[in-house]
Amino acid sequence: MKRRILLFSILLLFSCEEEKVDTLPPEMVISSPANGETVYEIVTISCTITDDEGVSHAELWVPGDTTAVIDKSDPYSFELNTNELENGSYTLKLKAVDINDNADSSSLTLIVDNTLALPAPVDIRSISYTLSSMTILFYRSIDDDFAHYELFSSSSDSGQKTLLGQINSIDDTSLTITSFDPTVPTWYWLKVADIHDYFVFSDAYYVLDDEPTAVTIYQPGYRNGYLDLSWSMNSDDDFSAYIIYTSGSDEMTGKSEVARISSQDNTSHSMIVDITAPVRYYQVVVEDHWEYQTESNIEPGKMPFSFMKVWGGSESDRAYSVRQTLDGGYIIAGSTSSYGAGGTDVLLYKADSQGNYAWSRTFGGPLNDKGSDVFQTSDGGYTVTGYTSSFGSGDLD
Repeated sequence: MKRRILLFSILLLFSCEEEKVDTLPPEMVISSPANGETVYEIVTISCTITDDEGVSHAELWVPGDTTAVIDKSDPYSFELNTNELENGSYTLKLKAVDINDNADSSSLTLIVDNTLALPAPVDIRSISYTLSSMTILFYRSIDDDFAHYELFSSSSDSGQKTLLGQINSIDDTSLTITSFDPTVPTWYWLKVADIHDYFVFSDAYYVLDDEPTAVTIYQPGYRNGYLDLSWSMNSDDDFSAYIIYTSGSDEMTGKSEVARISSQDNTSHSMIVDITAPVRYYQVVVEDHWEYQTESNIEPGKMPFSFMKVWGGSESDRAYSVRQTLDGGYIIAGSTSSYGAGGTDVLLYKADSQGNYAWSRTFGGPLNDKGSDVFQTSDGGYTVTGYTSSFGSGDLD
């Protein structure tokens, strides 16, 4: 009997104890990023959660979303893609839940500014071209999230850009095109884009073909009925031709083309010249592949005389000697059948420094008389030597 009473008492004691229930929420600490921090692109949100009974999961609530992002494994973290958000301030909610459905939450305010996510700009290094192709070189992108390069051009620094090509390899830093015209002012840009579709343009690179390098024409020289022209060589890669022009004006007014030479190494030309014609002037124009032209200096054709003059009448008149006089002019001795007493007479003709007529004298009789040479005397007069048939003691004196 005593044993039964004791057993009943023990059972009654256990049944009267109250069962303990877990009502304590888990403890959560947001480790990163800091509250109020400015973020861009993909940001990792990390938190530490502890609980006596055990953690069930963590939740992330983003403003505007109707469902939470859940992470059930420690360490607890979330990847927030801010590329899907407008720039601005966002207050996020993080919630920790334990195995008994106890929960705790914290808020986290972040400033989204994806302008900070733009790729680093990449500049164009150089643009060069030949007659058939243009090569654009640029620097390499330093961005880890690189997607591609794009090259654009425009006829204005603020005009509509035209896509020239796309390059998907970060190490491929050149583009060659075959459709271009360097005589038209053109601006070029390099665009760098990342995997999040953010992009940035380089500064504009301006291209306009230079005019050909001008050459120097040397003094043309007369040689046995020919005028020899020569000039310095043009070394431009886009050389097309030398064009020789002549004109009666020292300003090349009304110039006409003499010859076109397409060999870059050929820097001379000879032409027949009329020595009785007025002085001509010459110029060499360099033309390049793009039909740009550059003019050389202007040089007169050099003849073996300073000027040419014709004197005489309707009959036979001849000059046998010419001397420069003390006044810079000229004295000429010869014979004339157009003037004088008859037959041929001695002719003495005085001209100024430009060959213009000053005065003339004839000497002789009814027969043939000739002046062969003339000298100026110290008193300013002249001595003429020759022969006469009109005077003297014989046929020729």
